[in-house]
Amino acid sequence: LAFAQGCDDYVSLASGDVLRARLHALAARGRPRTGECALEFGGLQLDTHLRTATVWGSRVSLTRIEFDLLRALLAEQRRVIPRQELLEVGWGGCERRDHVLDVHMSRLRTKIMRAGGPKVGEPVPGIGYRVGIALAASAAGLAQLVATAT
Repeated sequence: LAFAQGCDDYVSLASGDVLRARLHALAARGRPRTGECALEFGGLQLDTHLRTATVWGSRVSLTRIEFDLLRALLAEQRRVIPRQELLEVGWGGCERRDHVLDVHMSRLRTKIMRAGGPKVGEPVPGIGYRVGIALAASAAGLAQLVATAT
């Protein structure tokens, strides 16, 4: 009955040591491991531990700032990130002009798209940037279609 309700494991009359060991192993499964993709968007994968980006398995070389900006975009896929917040991510509060952010976002977008990835860093005039609405909308539509089919 427990497995039918979604239970992953069942322990019958286990000692305290066995139960602690199983809980520790279960908790470790939820943490990202080295080499695991922590963030993903339309064929673009970002490993935050190794600080690597790949598009459909091919590595994309990013600068520190480009990587940090991309991580911020992928971590917040459902919202527009204000310019000031992205400036803080990339430059840690140093006084920068907006055009510096625009140049870095353009270079990041070009690198990802040239590798065959999705359009990331889509500008929202007067507000900031979003990960890319076209793919996000199609992914949401696909999820809704799958949900209604089941």
